[in-house]
Amino acid sequence: MLSLLNAVLLNNNKAAKNYKPQNRRLFKSVSSHAIYRNDISYTLNKQARTFSELFGIHLEQYTLDNFKANSCYLNLIANTWHDAFDIRRPNGTRKFAELTYDVICNAIGITNKFQDIGISIKESKAFFKKFRLGLDVVNIYGQLLETFRPEKLNDHIFPQVLRVLVHNNHTYELNRNVKNKLDKLRARTQKLH
Repeated sequence: MLSLLNAVLLNNNKAAKNYKPQNRRLFKSVSSHAIYRNDISYTLNKQARTFSELFGIHLEQYTLDNFKANSCYLNLIANTWHDAFDIRRPNGTRKFAELTYDVICNAIGITNKFQDIGISIKESKAFFKKFRLGLDVVNIYGQLLETFRPEKLNDHIFPQVLRVLVHNNHTYELNRNVKNKLDKLRARTQKLH
């Protein structure tokens, strides 16, 4: 019995070592998933009739108007930066082209569809490189799965870094107050490599 238990544990350890959620395409819908964590916040829907309607995720108007079902990570990127790309110069011209789903998909190298646009964390790095933005990805255990910083972060787009938690094929945006914790974790991780 003990050898059978050891074999199961060894197999589980191998599976755990080979599991790379940052390489998986993230498909779940942003609107129907919530997770309880101290570093994730939701707005309270006081008109909710069911428990599932109680916690809301704030979506910008562009994201609401163009929402892609089962495309959580793509929706999160669009929701985070669409309005931030709408910076105007004193003469009224745009500093950046409008950030649309087409622009995001083109930067990543995927086709824009009506829904089910799964992108992996690894694939998304092309977007972050192109616009000189940062990315931190953790799992539910607080382990840093992926981090990216360009040589110089973009001084005109805020937030400069997207911090997300990946769990069960879904991304959750972390609160801004987790920055210091992740900066320390990133520094520790870089020392090990």
